[in-house]
Amino acid sequence: MMPRLAPSTPRRAPPASGFTLLEVIVATAIVGLVFVAMMEIFSSGLRTEGQADEYATAMQHATRVMNDLLINTRQSTPTQFSGTFDDGAIWQASSEIYHSASESAESTDNLPLVRMLLRVQVTWRSRGGTERHVEIQSLKNILRESSKS
Repeated sequence: MMPRLAPSTPRRAPPASGFTLLEVIVATAIVGLVFVAMMEIFSSGLRTEGQADEYATAMQHATRVMNDLLINTRQSTPTQFSGTFDDGAIWQASSEIYHSASESAESTDNLPLVRMLLRVQVTWRSRGGTERHVEIQSLKNILRESSKS
């Protein structure tokens, strides 16, 4: 007699290793969204750095003009000046007699010094074409012209 074999059961195929098409599509979409967000952050950072560089240059221009005014302003009469820098930025400067809120013009007329308010404004066109400006101010005491002798 021949040994009897047990009836064979259908064999299952081993589970497939890897990812389904749906999983690959979802993963690709997530990576794409993260990439776009990172590029937007990078672009924003470059834009901000460019604006900061423009403002720093304008402040250097304004400081240079203000230093010239502080050194060379010797008259106590209001004046206005203007000019242009090599990079196309325009500057405007003015000086005027300064009175604080608690002072009146009459109360300071007999003092030997005149307080002058110096203003410098620098205007330029940004890389995007927008007009921008910075302004700085300072006070300077000047010997009153009637006190000079």
